[in-house]
This record gives sequence, structure tokens and C-alpha cells, in this order.
Amino acid sequence: MWRNISLFTLLSLVLAFGVAWAHKDEAALPASQLAQQALTALKSNPPDLNTATDKLKDTLDSQKPSGVNLELIRLAQQAVKAGVSEAAIPLVSKALASVAPALVQTSATPTPALADESKAWGPGWLWALGMVVVTGGLYVLARRTVSINNPPSIPKFAPWQLSGIAGLRIVFGLVWAVDAWFKWQPTFFEQFVSYLMGAHQGQPPLVSNWIGFWVNVVKVDPHVFAHLVALGETALAVGLIFGLFSNVVNLAGILLSLVIWSTAEGLGGPYTAGSVDIGSAIIYVLVFVGLYFSRAGLYLGMDSIIGRWLGRYSWLASGAVGSKSVVGTRREAV
Repeated sequence: MWRNISLFTLLSLVLAFGVAWAHKDEAALPASQLAQQALTALKSNPPDLNTATDKLKDTLDSQKPSGVNLELIRLAQQAVKAGVSEAAIPLVSKALASVAPALVQTSATPTPALADESKAWGPGWLWALGMVVVTGGLYVLARRTVSINNPPSIPKFAPWQLSGIAGLRIVFGLVWAVDAWFKWQPTFFEQFVSYLMGAHQGQPPLVSNWIGFWVNVVKVDPHVFAHLVALGETALAVGLIFGLFSNVVNLAGILLSLVIWSTAEGLGGPYTAGSVDIGSAIIYVLVFVGLYFSRAGLYLGMDSIIGRWLGRYSWLASGAVGSKSVVGTRREAV
């Protein structure tokens, strides 16, 4: 078992850190080359705002800023964030055409504002490592929960209670199906990075660094990550509605909801006098936890069938189906 956990942890580290590290190579490119790439993205039809935003920031972070008016690049970046990308095109063109010496950053050291964003490589790594530890812990919990040869007796549920658990799972799956439908819209793919960057504003340093870490990860290829989120939410919806591989679905849902809550929702913050809640994704986490411990896939779900086929791998579903399973309890209750 420990060999599987070690492999799982290694893969998680590669996914969380290896991809993000690749983005740092952008800083070694000349600012003029990065600005030209941003200009090309802005002039495309339709404008590729994700790439443009990415390249404008990389231009400002470049270790070779000569040949570009960085002040104009900052103005172009603000225009893109404000949703007026057409105003950014002449700004980038002027930044490439003429350089005001007083405005060009001559040092490889970023400005204070940019230095704050670069701190994501500090505490952000610790947060990501914590996510890996939590993932490994949930994995071990799933294995131990269903690997007991003689599981203890469990409380008996009335038929209406079992139907209620199944109904909750299915309705929750429909909620995720609606969420997934929104994720498949073109606007989501075009504005994926902007959603994260919007949550970055006004947050305390620790939360800001965590969100900044994920912004750097996503910016490696925003469209790929946007499609992964859409596919992930679609898979969660299918698994919940049909009660299929519920343990995997619930654990994946917990992790995805935690990431959404701590990044796009900014832990529900920033908390000011006008704050009214702590975000909705944390509620999703609690629902997934409840479905996990109630083995909800066994009620009106496919887990009651595939659990017998999976054998030792029944932990992928809602656990082994036997005389002391919840399904057996339902027969007794009826």
C-alpha cells in the first residue's frame, strides 16, 4: 500500500510543481519578443485575451526589458483587465516602436508590485505541499475504509432515508451538471485566467500568494486547464447522477471544491464590512464528505453492481457489497 501512496504523491508533486516551474522560463525571453506575442494575440480574431494577459505580464517580468516601454505595457495590461482590449493594441505598438529611457526598467529586479506577485513561489509551494498531503490522507482513508475484512455493523436506515440520500446525490449531480454546462461556454475558456486574477485583488498576503501560485500554474496553458476543469466537473456530474465510482468522485469533488474555494472564490474574501458569506464551494466540500461517509452510490446507483465486479478494487466505488453492507441493511429495513 505504501508503494502506491508513494507513487501517488510523486505524481501529485510533478503535476503541482513541475508544470508551474516551466512558466519561469518565460522571464529569460526578451521583453520585445514577449510584447510582440501579446500584440499578435490582441490582433487575432477573436482576440486571445488569455494569451495577451499572460504575455503582457511576462513582458513586465522579463529579465531583458530593453527595447520596450514598460509604462505603456502596464497601461495596456490595465486596458485588457478592464475589458477594452482594442485600446491595448496601440499602446503595445507604441511600446515596441519607441522607448522612453526614463520609463524603461533597466534592472532585472521587478518593481515592488511585481515583486509581491512573485512571492507566490514562497508560501504557495507550502500550500501546494499541504494539498498533496491532504490528497494522500484522503487516499489512505478511502483504502482503509473498505479494506476491513469484517466491517462493523452500521446503523439501519429506513427506506425513505435511503431514498433521500440517493435523491440528494442525484440532485447534487444535476447542480454540477449545470456548473459544467457553464464551463463549456466559450467565455469561460477566454476569461479563465481573469477569473483567478480577479479573486487575487484585495486579499491578505497568504491568500494572495496561494492564488498567485495557481495563476502561474494555469498560465502555462490556460485553455488546457480550462478544458480540464470543464471535463472534471462533467465527470463529477455523471458520477453523482449515476452513482458510479462514488469514492473516487467524492474525493475528487472534495479536492476540486477546495481548490475553487481557495482560488477563484478567494476563501470567500476579501472580508470587509460588506461581506455576507464565506463562499459557496466550501458547502460543496461538506456535501461531498456526507455522501462519502454515507456510501451514497449504493442507493439507486451503479456502485451496487460494479462493487461486486471490482473485488479488491471496490474501494474505487462505494466499497464492497456484502451481507453487512448498506444495501443489505436496506433489505432488512424493507
